[in-house]
Amino acid sequence: MPKKIRVAVIMGGPSTEHEVSLNTGKNVLKNIDRDRYSPEPVVISREEHWDVLVDELPKKYDVAFLAAHGSFGEDGTLQHDLDVVGVPYTGSRANVSALAMNKFASLRLLREAGFTVPPTMLLHDVEWQTSPSVVVKQIEWFTQPPYVIKPNRSGSSVGVHIIQELNDLSVALTSVFLTNRDVIVQPYIQGTEVTCGVLDQGSSGTAYPLLPTEIIPNTGTFFDYDAKYKIGGAHEITPARLSDGWINRIRFTAKAVHEFLGCRGFSRVDMIVGDDGELYVLEVNTIPGLTKTSLLPKAAKTYGILFPELIHRIIQASFNTHR
Repeated sequence: MPKKIRVAVIMGGPSTEHEVSLNTGKNVLKNIDRDRYSPEPVVISREEHWDVLVDELPKKYDVAFLAAHGSFGEDGTLQHDLDVVGVPYTGSRANVSALAMNKFASLRLLREAGFTVPPTMLLHDVEWQTSPSVVVKQIEWFTQPPYVIKPNRSGSSVGVHIIQELNDLSVALTSVFLTNRDVIVQPYIQGTEVTCGVLDQGSSGTAYPLLPTEIIPNTGTFFDYDAKYKIGGAHEITPARLSDGWINRIRFTAKAVHEFLGCRGFSRVDMIVGDDGELYVLEVNTIPGLTKTSLLPKAAKTYGILFPELIHRIIQASFNTHR
């Protein structure tokens, strides 16, 4: 009988997405193929205390399945720690993770490469603390309401605000800057919100885009935290109710973004099909959620890829040296 691969399912961490991370980790542990793998949870507390010392990981495990979302888990910090001790891990490498987590930097690179992205303004907490009235005036010059305000380095739509009036900007910015050092401002784009998962295939690591999912939030005006993680929080339709031309364009773009940034194993690219006929790339998720309500497992299922097989493919991609 082949020896089982020992898997550390790393979850938790200090980010605002701690609970989502625990849910992803528990779902992976529940669904992983135990004929192939011998998994154990490795929980990181909000204070960054590990169940297992990082230096001990290579002695106990063959690979780490990263279920940590948000800062620390997706920004390259955790990946760097594992690189230092020599433990293979799922998902993108440290440098790619750090880039994708920085929305402003990744969107700027994508724009320079020819992808369509929303106009994006970067603000720092020092600017806001020093002269809030000047910042509001800069935003007024930059674009017209409604505005989208979001943390530059966060996921799961935590801290995202849609502001309809200029007068409401100050309250929203003050709120976001309480827990974030940098924030981005974008014009609100009318259109159809979609997301498209990408899986690397086999030893070659060839990226394969799944069918895109159309997202219609039931709990608010956009796909916020509650819409993403509460059952019934959003109406999700796979494939999206769009023409074949749009479906193909979305899949092509997701694959191209995945490859351009150097993502590995899997990713999920969030986009909007604008009413103006443009396809806007919003952000790239290098560790998409794998909870009961998450989008990537649902999209994979439309191809007959059930959750245990999805986990297997993600783990196998961690041994791929092509990226």
